[in-house]
Amino acid sequence: MSRRVQILNGQFDALTSRQTVDAVFALLDAGRRGWLCTVNVATLMMMRRSRRLQSFVDRAALIVADGQPIVWCAPIFGSRLPERVAGVDLIDDLCARAATENRGVYLLGAASPVVAGALLAIAERHPTLRIAGADGYFDAAGAALRADAIRASD
Repeated sequence: MSRRVQILNGQFDALTSRQTVDAVFALLDAGRRGWLCTVNVATLMMMRRSRRLQSFVDRAALIVADGQPIVWCAPIFGSRLPERVAGVDLIDDLCARAATENRGVYLLGAASPVVAGALLAIAERHPTLRIAGADGYFDAAGAALRADAIRASD
């Protein structure tokens, strides 16, 4: 795994987009669970005001810089980030890799019309991709059910 570099209150994995995709699949292959955070400047500033958000990001399996200003500022903090890893591009790269490896993806957390639109766009771009499931927003009471559904979807 990559080394993490500190920039202000954020820790970032010094990864390229390709390395991030490789790291995600390495975690899956190892049977590890977790989440990936793409942090831009706005998120970094919100983390300063929200201990809950800061904690959520800090506990992520992977944290990448989804903002060119963060990449540009890294040397000021004695670090280097190889490139911006844009979340929107990363989704496409992860779906492409999942399709080539016959792995499924599960879409979670948006309004129903957004989920439906995302499903159509992804199916169009990656016709061989297996969509293991999709679901919109949910409240705390539904979290355990969503986690079970994702686990069951493989």
